[in-house]
Amino acid sequence: MKKGRWLHRLAVVLGTAAAAVMLTQVPAAARDLICKEDTTYKINATEIRTVDFISGPIMPGDTLKVQGKQEIFPAGNGTPESVQQIVAMDVAEYWYYPKESVATGPFTNHFVTEHPSDGYKAGIVNAQLLEALKGLEFVTTKIYNRQGEYVEVISGFVNNTGKILRVAANGEGPACNNMGALNEFDGEGNCIRTYNLRAKGMIVRIYEPECDLTYDLDGGSLQGKTNPSTYTVATLEPYSVKIWGPVKEGFHCTSMGTSDGRSSLFGNDFTKGIENGQRYFIHEYWPGYFGYAGGTGQNRDFWFSFNKGYTAVFHGNGGTVNGLDTWISEVDRDKDSTWPYKYTDVNFTPVRAGYQFEGWYLDENFDQKFYGFQDDRTYDTTGHADWKIPFWTTRSDYITDLYAKWSGGTEPMPSTAPLPSEAPTPSTAPLPSEAPTPSTAPTPTKAPEQSVTPGNTQTPTPTAAPALPKKGSQHKVKGLIYKVTASTASKKTVTVMRPVKKTEKKITIPAYVKLGSYTYQVTSINAKAFRNNKRLVQVTIGAKITKIGRQAFEGCKNLKKITIRSKAVKKIEVNAFRKVKKGAKIYVPKAKYKAYKKYLKAAKITKDIKVIRK
Repeated sequence: MKKGRWLHRLAVVLGTAAAAVMLTQVPAAARDLICKEDTTYKINATEIRTVDFISGPIMPGDTLKVQGKQEIFPAGNGTPESVQQIVAMDVAEYWYYPKESVATGPFTNHFVTEHPSDGYKAGIVNAQLLEALKGLEFVTTKIYNRQGEYVEVISGFVNNTGKILRVAANGEGPACNNMGALNEFDGEGNCIRTYNLRAKGMIVRIYEPECDLTYDLDGGSLQGKTNPSTYTVATLEPYSVKIWGPVKEGFHCTSMGTSDGRSSLFGNDFTKGIENGQRYFIHEYWPGYFGYAGGTGQNRDFWFSFNKGYTAVFHGNGGTVNGLDTWISEVDRDKDSTWPYKYTDVNFTPVRAGYQFEGWYLDENFDQKFYGFQDDRTYDTTGHADWKIPFWTTRSDYITDLYAKWSGGTEPMPSTAPLPSEAPTPSTAPLPSEAPTPSTAPTPTKAPEQSVTPGNTQTPTPTAAPALPKKGSQHKVKGLIYKVTASTASKKTVTVMRPVKKTEKKITIPAYVKLGSYTYQVTSINAKAFRNNKRLVQVTIGAKITKIGRQAFEGCKNLKKITIRSKAVKKIEVNAFRKVKKGAKIYVPKAKYKAYKKYLKAAKITKDIKVIRK
């Protein structure tokens, strides 16, 4: 296996950052290509095409020459011998597919097209096409007769454009205007041989080898996974690429396609799998397909398809699950089970420094331990309608919330504050008695001074725990700036002030954030925190947010998806979502739909914004 291909596939298997960001291989060596009647090229692993005068992909550096078979017709009935052959080419049309689509309507071409006035490059006026044609160098060939005379014709080109080309036959015409110059004569001036040299008309399609890949997650999350953001076709060998599907509570990711309806870059064949409850798609892409069906060679916006499905939401509750505060897992029904259904087992062990994990529970008060997805024992749900247990329902979009319980550690677990009880009636104070005469206090003895000698092997005095961050201090963590709003042994909270940069398209506000050695709840979003952030497209608001400040997302004109995971929001201030993208969707927890819709209405969201139960 060639080195470039081996390294790429190894990177895909290992999931390295390089493989996740760009699909790139070692550039292919330049080739000499002959385009003729029986041109053969490979579309994919199983499909080979043999077509008259069609060729591609023509990679950067390749040289293409047009050549047809020679036919000789013998002399007879007073006519000389005749030679016929295709030896030249001209260009009937150029079709250029830039990275960005140039379509302006539903039936408009997604490419720039023009007819050259001379059959090669003259007369092109479109600036994009002119720029793309730089480096397209036509080559000539001298065609000789048996008597040494020759004509010079344009027989092909060298692709020094840096782009990928395809050609397709489109008609036929004379190779030159002076073919009589090749006629052969005997010593008496009689024509004994003529030449009928032809030029093959071609449509030349031009594609960018590197384009951008974007993804419409339809309200889902990649849970920290990274999908390829670009593709670069640099070799004729196939690519293998792993694309992660998003997760969404109450749904299963089933498929992916392209939003523009054109042919998918990677085709429609893929292998689907699941890892830690998250779907992925393994595609194998053959560059021979590149440009074959038209359209490929431009930026792609992939969409993912969801069906209703059972999911479990694992809340780290101060710890992390697979590196995140919350982990959503698709849970599949056991194929062999009947109602009441059993489900394939899904289990994670969360991590929290200094704490012991005690198991998963169905509620934040830890009243009921969860026994697992394969366990069919009965749960007593009396008075606990919020316990969502899948075995008692046939609903496919069921969601079970699971909360990690911890013990030990130096950081107290946040607990629900007890309800205040009635204050006890004070008893009658005793009458004051005569105060006793104070005795002389003993003189305190002076503690002996301790000295530290270099090389002293005595056990050092334990160092004190690191100081808590000060209230009001600001901290930069993973692209966001937080301000400490409470910082005591029993209460640690922060508010989101603003992003570090206004270049991120997708932002997730976590439930917890680590400041030094301490974990803080993220409880609010400051006023104007993301105001006028025109790059922002999608935001996820964490599970501990209680307040969204005024004008927090005002003027985010491209913000189209807002997911509120918190069930504790008490206030959404005025104009928090003013002037976001028309038709934006705000996903809220089902249990809080009515309350949050009321809050959002009070915040003056426009009628075109949709509030959707999640």
